[in-house]
Amino acid sequence: MILADPAAGLRRAALPKGALRRAHDELVGNAADPLAVIDDTYLDRLLSSGLGNVDGWLSQDVETELAPLNELTTMYELLRAARNYLIHVSDHSVERLRAALVDHAAVDSSYRFTRTVTPTTFIRWMAASDGARLREVVEVIPKAWSLMAIAEGVLFAEQSS
Repeated sequence: MILADPAAGLRRAALPKGALRRAHDELVGNAADPLAVIDDTYLDRLLSSGLGNVDGWLSQDVETELAPLNELTTMYELLRAARNYLIHVSDHSVERLRAALVDHAAVDSSYRFTRTVTPTTFIRWMAASDGARLREVVEVIPKAWSLMAIAEGVLFAEQSS
């Protein structure tokens, strides 16, 4: 979306450094190539504060359409942590899964997980109640994509006018 908006680099360069601390000066010097300053660390930090957080890159109308993504952030982080845990089953992945569960349980108390984390206990817990939790977690992706498609439509309309 940033590439589709020719004003994105200039818009972001005009704002305070914020999460873009390391690369802000580079952006100010070359606002025509905004993707040159966006790295995975910046994106991880930005998206962990809210999936709809665009840090000033996009117009206010596009940001408004993306704002509901913020409500999906803890669910998305839970999905990501669960995937990493089930693939890696490491001490680090257990810690991240527990943290994601605690964060999402603050939003939805039905996600309080009090057992020892093992692949079996976690999968059974997610699949309980006819898979209600599992369904909710995996539905975060189509919900997010729908919101992003709407925001891209707003961006396209802005560029067409």
